Amino acid sequence: MDHSYSSSASSSRHHKHHKSSRHSREHRHSRRSRSRSRSRSPKRYSSSYGQHEKPRREYEIEIEALQEENRDLRMQIEQLHVMTTQSNVARVQAESQAAHWEHETGRINASYQECSKVLRALRQGVDEIESDKQRYMDEAMKAKKERDIADATSDNFRQQMEVVSERNTALVKKCEGYVEENKNLKEKIAKAEEEFKTLRPALAKLEADRDSLKELNRATMDEVALLREKTKAWQAEKKELERQLLRKEALAAVERKTANSPGSGVVLAGEMEIYLLDRRSHYRSNFDHKGSEIETVLLNSHIRPV
Repeated sequence: MDHSYSSSASSSRHHKHHKSSRHSREHRHSRRSRSRSRSRSPKRYSSSYGQHEKPRREYEIEIEALQEENRDLRMQIEQLHVMTTQSNVARVQAESQAAHWEHETGRINASYQECSKVLRALRQGVDEIESDKQRYMDEAMKAKKERDIADATSDNFRQQMEVVSERNTALVKKCEGYVEENKNLKEKIAKAEEEFKTLRPALAKLEADRDSLKELNRATMDEVALLREKTKAWQAEKKELERQLLRKEALAAVERKTANSPGSGVVLAGEMEIYLLDRRSHYRSNFDHKGSEIETVLLNSHIRPV
């Protein structure tokens, strides 16, 4: 509130100073024009007193003009000082340049003292002040741009910090979840170890049963091998019996052929062959049936080779 009031008051003072300086310039211009019109007016008398009075009057007019210009310059210097003060209040980062500005203000005051002697030196000082003012404004704009860049960089860093903070929060939650899972896994492992301790005697018993079953399986496989050998012997005996049976049947057929007539002997031979084939298939089916029974017994007892 105080700052806005001081800025408005300074702006009003600046406006009043501007009006007064413009009014003084107009007044000075009118006085110069009158002095020029007076100097250009025709001479009506030529006395020594008049000749000395005219240059003195011109000097007084010039002195008054110089005083007016000095007052204008003083007002401009005050305005520059007010602007410099406002810039210092508005821009905190430009405080480092305050000493430089005070030095320039002192240099401007020194130039003002010289301006009271020589008008050209005064104008050169004003030009220097204007150039310094422009340079200060350029430096202030540069400082403002640097401040904007720093603010943008700070905002970027702030956003990055927020992202990193959110990521850290998510990681913390995930780590907490992993810790909880690890705790649950440890509990499960401990429980499994306890169960394993309780099941270890049963496992030892199962291993002993497995060993006994291996021995039983080995004995059973030996029996199966013996049965296979017996089966082979039975097959050989069967073949021998079939061969003997076929021989007896063939002898019986020959005897029947000799006993019967020649026409009926052909019929009896055919019937004998059919009978032999039926007996052969009967023995073969019986043998296959016995083999299937043995395999069924082996499968039902779950006998496997070790």
